[in-house]
Amino acid sequence: VARFIGVCVTDAHARRSKIREQVHDVGMPTPFSTQVLPRAGQTAQPRRISGKGSTGVWEYTSPAGAWIMKCADPTRIACEVRALTAYAGRGLAPAVIAAQPRILITKRVAGQTRPAVRWTTADGYALGVLLAAVHAAHAVDQFGDPDDPGIHYSAEEYCAQRIAQIQPYAAHFSRELWAYISAVQLELPDVVMVHGDLWSGNIIWGASRPQLIDWAYAHPGDPAGELAYLIVMDDIRSDTCAALLDGYEATDELRRRIVACAPLISAGCAAWYFMHGDDARGHLMVRRAEVCLRDAGVSGSPYG
Repeated sequence: VARFIGVCVTDAHARRSKIREQVHDVGMPTPFSTQVLPRAGQTAQPRRISGKGSTGVWEYTSPAGAWIMKCADPTRIACEVRALTAYAGRGLAPAVIAAQPRILITKRVAGQTRPAVRWTTADGYALGVLLAAVHAAHAVDQFGDPDDPGIHYSAEEYCAQRIAQIQPYAAHFSRELWAYISAVQLELPDVVMVHGDLWSGNIIWGASRPQLIDWAYAHPGDPAGELAYLIVMDDIRSDTCAALLDGYEATDELRRRIVACAPLISAGCAAWYFMHGDDARGHLMVRRAEVCLRDAGVSGSPYG
């Protein structure tokens, strides 16, 4: 890892043509950036932020600047490059510096993550404004026509996929919750580009506004599902949640759909944790799903 990034930043001219060739082989858009990587000092060293082995995320800092390097599956790298290419020019995502099929280097976003329990209502409002801009950017065009059958995205397919994921863990859910999940029918009036893994760990709070990182799961999707995922994953307080939706300028219809899909989203998160051996968090998400179910019932939702 250190060898790759050292070569990449100290011999940028030679690497850019090679990167362009390798990236072209996996169908990524080129060129990613007209910038030439600055020469880094010899003493700069990468610091692992997450991951293990040959996959993960590293921070690389030198007097010349700061970068983030990610090593991951080529499919995820390709997805993230497409998303960043669509959003970086709008100031909504980090800029791509260089990429290979398994390696992505971006500018480091100034700021820090912050647990949702520490978010103020002003934070919630600012995040809502950001997410509205993300969903309104029409970047879904980067991923093809959402009506193209090759994308295989519909409300019915989404529910079917979620239920198939959840079913092996149905014994953890109450009878009422499972009945709701297995019968739910969601609406999908608009397909937008969604981040795909929207939680507090992927939100950087800078001096002026928040910014999203880790776009590896970006895809055409439902804004209601994305907002519900953020709310249930971080158990956002009611006042912050209200500010979030106000900043988003969420319509009554969108708010209704968020409430309706929250039990399914929570149960899906629980299943993911169970699948990966984290039973404690799995049971926590089951409890949140039960709360969401009560909220859906109170709202008079027709779903399920």
